[in-house]
Amino acid sequence: RIWKLTLTEAPLFTLGLGFLVTSSAAKAYQPLAFAKVLSTVRGGGESKVWSEEGAYVLGLSLAQALCSGLRAWTWGSMQTRLVDRLRRAVYNALLDQDLQFHEERSVGELTSRLSADCSAVAEVFSLRFNIFFKNLVSLAFGSAFLLWTSWRLSVSLLLVWGVLSVVTRWYGGFVTSLATQRQELTAKVNEAAEESLSLIQTVRSLGLEDQSKEKFANASAAVSEVEALRFSGYALFHGASTAISSAILMLTLVLGGGLVAKGMLTVELLIASILYVDQVLQASCHVVDEFASLLRVVGTSKVVFDLAQLDV
Repeated sequence: RIWKLTLTEAPLFTLGLGFLVTSSAAKAYQPLAFAKVLSTVRGGGESKVWSEEGAYVLGLSLAQALCSGLRAWTWGSMQTRLVDRLRRAVYNALLDQDLQFHEERSVGELTSRLSADCSAVAEVFSLRFNIFFKNLVSLAFGSAFLLWTSWRLSVSLLLVWGVLSVVTRWYGGFVTSLATQRQELTAKVNEAAEESLSLIQTVRSLGLEDQSKEKFANASAAVSEVEALRFSGYALFHGASTAISSAILMLTLVLGGGLVAKGMLTVELLIASILYVDQVLQASCHVVDEFASLLRVVGTSKVVFDLAQLDV
């Protein structure tokens, strides 16, 4: 349903995707260009030659920066329009519900859906989509260039993707479940605050201040417990992915050195391959991380889409 909402702004999304692909392509070619410059300098080539290569690298960097800025502006504009449309749809749907619906739910819960849940959906378009697609395209371009420079070294990436797929399966389900719990508990926190503050005269006259504080504290503590679990899971995931990336990078360096010693790979291509491996490893970890974040937001946005009565 998030994807269906995105397609209502298909022209802006497509334009931003075009800028993203162009930016990622420029970034993907940079390691090979850097390797050519270093190889030229190392070989004692003429200054004119490596100056031209350096200017080419600079041109790629400027193109990447320009397209990255245009992509951010395009998708940022799209995010503003989409969240506004969603927020209005939720509000209109709430007003159209019968009285029984409103009697079964507190005002604090409904306003939480309009504010916190819609803000969670806004995070998808303003940040998560940007980072996820950027790293996904970088991963594709980087893998293609690495396969071209050295297919033998690119085989090591299969180990990374195999392990990360297992980790992602566990971590994604974990954060999705916690995200749903967190939004429900956050709604209860808002409900407890709205209940006591809207009836402050009654609370004061009956001496219910301590009871209201205790109720709010218990609701807030429940949210903190879920957040502690989420950060513990993230720490394990981040530590595991970092360790895997470091091990694969060292393995690539050892294998690449052996290929150079046997004359099966040039120093220039070894430098480019190591840069590509590092780029692909970082992109892989970011893709997995952002995919888990998208799953977390999906868990938090389920109720708000149900309230907006959007068809699947």
